Amino acid sequence: MKKYVMVSIIISIIIVGSIIVAGTYFLKRMELPPVIPFTIFAIIIFFVLLIINFIIIKKSNRN
Repeated sequence: MKKYVMVSIIISIIIVGSIIVAGTYFLKRMELPPVIPFTIFAIIIFFVLLIINFIIIKKSNRN
């Protein structure tokens, strides 16, 4: 069980980091006010992490 938790933490850190990099890139390209894209990115991050955690919990319950 601890292995799955570590994997989920690592995956979430990678996703959050890549989305922050993509967000700053898009902000530099579009020159939008930073509030709107980052709230959208935060919502996307939240749902992606929820989905990943549900998948990991289901896999750990099978074992």
